[in-house]
Amino acid sequence: QKVAHWAYRANPGFSPSLTRAGTFGNLYRCYDKVAAPSGSKRGLVGVQFEFPNDWLQLDRQSGGIQYVDQRNGDKLYVLQAPLPDGTSLETVSKTSIGDLIFDRQGSIAKSGQTVEEYKVASAQVLSECPRDTCATR
Repeated sequence: QKVAHWAYRANPGFSPSLTRAGTFGNLYRCYDKVAAPSGSKRGLVGVQFEFPNDWLQLDRQSGGIQYVDQRNGDKLYVLQAPLPDGTSLETVSKTSIGDLIFDRQGSIAKSGQTVEEYKVASAQVLSECPRDTCATR
């Protein structure tokens, strides 16, 4: 079954690279590497994302990538999942992305997060690597 699972940092013993971002410097831009999915031709996959600089890092000990806004509970997760057969990041539907992320067998549901309904409001390819070797969404 295809579901989304935690993406684990390749080297959890070292802190990820964080730089200031945003117009007012109120964001962090994180550069890190995660372990590639089993069966992948690559051992590591580079990730880059931004989040508010006052968010708290969770799951540091196990090597997962999670941050939380302590004021309202918003969370940032880095997950990995196989795409449905015959799709690419450009063609996969928002519904399929939501199904992968919120499946009851996936990491978010198994962590105790209750999700009764969800809607993926938007999805866009942010960048692609040459010759479709990798991409981010």
